Amino acid sequence: MNKVRRYQSSDAGALVDVYNVLETGEVLSDNQLARRLSIHEYAGGKTWILVVDGQIKGYATLAPVPALKGLFDLGGGIAPANRRRGLGSHLLKHIIKEPGSGDVHQITYAVDSLESHVARFLQRNGFQVEHEEWRMDMDDLSELGPVFAPDGYRLQSYQRSLAIKRFRELYESSFTNLAWYQPYLSDDEVSADMEDDDSITFLMEGEMPVGFIWLRWPEPKTAEIEPLGVVESHQGRGLGRFLLGNGLRMAADQGTDKVTIGVWSENYPAIQLYRGLGFRHVRTLTYLAYNVSSR
Repeated sequence: MNKVRRYQSSDAGALVDVYNVLETGEVLSDNQLARRLSIHEYAGGKTWILVVDGQIKGYATLAPVPALKGLFDLGGGIAPANRRRGLGSHLLKHIIKEPGSGDVHQITYAVDSLESHVARFLQRNGFQVEHEEWRMDMDDLSELGPVFAPDGYRLQSYQRSLAIKRFRELYESSFTNLAWYQPYLSDDEVSADMEDDDSITFLMEGEMPVGFIWLRWPEPKTAEIEPLGVVESHQGRGLGRFLLGNGLRMAADQGTDKVTIGVWSENYPAIQLYRGLGFRHVRTLTYLAYNVSSR
């Protein structure tokens, strides 16, 4: 008998073996998995388990995407020994149906190839190509020179609450006319992503902030630039190039081995800028999406 239900903390001991098989990059203990899924749920995520004859054979997660209201990333899977039995479709159809009247409007999953098993599986179950994103890396920061602010501009950081307020204002001014734009809906959304109060550096023209760069550290020796923006009235002046160069300099000064950045595959000006500074294309991710409201 197959049953899909929401995860409970008491399931961690039975789920951990399946989780560790599917998440091959690490091995968690029962307590570590329980803590991770507790944090996931606290942040607005959702977790389901698939039980077959009293044993957990798979799980699925939906994780909210910061700043994109109603958009959730899909995770999870079926234990390898139990695949090709329709269990994956059973699990997926359940979680698509359950959140339909709630806060989940679109479910997304990124694949390296549309020919992969998971891509074909998702497309058979109603997912469609949404967009392509490039991941670009810069591995050698040894040749970076000093970076000087253009005349009339300077860099500044704010204390946390003001940094969040200024960031939300600039984010909207920089990206509001782009097709993928979705606003941060609350200060809490930004705060949850800020590891340090000075993660975001602002570009100032006099006393007015006109641009920003957010430097993150997903791994100890890897920096990620996400996002970087300049308000629409100041675009086309080379300020984005300066901000990016400054971000690279900051990363190098902290002993970073690699800097990574994401960009839509059709954002040709940004790709040209990144290449000009030494970034190289390392991966193309195709995002498949399912619109829950249209089912």
